[in-house]
Amino acid sequence: EWPKADEKFIDKKLENNFEIAKQVIEKALAMRAEVKIGVRWPLSKMSVHTKNPEAVKALSEVIKTQVNVKNLEIINSKEEKINLDTKLTSDLLSEGYAREIARKVQDIRKKTGLHKSQEIELILQVDKELEKFLQKHLEMLKKRVNAKKLVLESLKEKKKTYKICEEVAIKDKKVMILFDILNNLYCN
Repeated sequence: EWPKADEKFIDKKLENNFEIAKQVIEKALAMRAEVKIGVRWPLSKMSVHTKNPEAVKALSEVIKTQVNVKNLEIINSKEEKINLDTKLTSDLLSEGYAREIARKVQDIRKKTGLHKSQEIELILQVDKELEKFLQKHLEMLKKRVNAKKLVLESLKEKKKTYKICEEVAIKDKKVMILFDILNNLYCN
């Protein structure tokens, strides 16, 4: 038998706020899909025209995180409408490429059977433009992929052989991901 809900813990206002936030998120994600900008690519601003500005404001951080926007403008309005600023600035592109590369490295780690605790030495071979973009995000990349060392190199360089070597494409950029596993110890 299922446990009974304790009515005193049910917050109808919070449930309503989440329902409104869910609708905003769904509309915004549909707009992102329509213009073919994945959620890993941050956007600078989203405007929400709503009859329920308090509900949107109450969950604005959740909305910003789920939609991946830096700023959320809430406008009290009779019509429900969402506007996304889809212009990708240099900073937004930089962050987007870093997130995509982190995801690709994580996919390769998983395919290779690495555990989270296993550190790697990571080499990313990229073009000059992408190297410039990634410079701002080296620490984030190292942390996300558990790399003790991270080096950016030109696509043409090939200094040594690495245990793992995979070429991937992100948007219009070619990235060579190379890494060695530094510790093969795994403890539960």
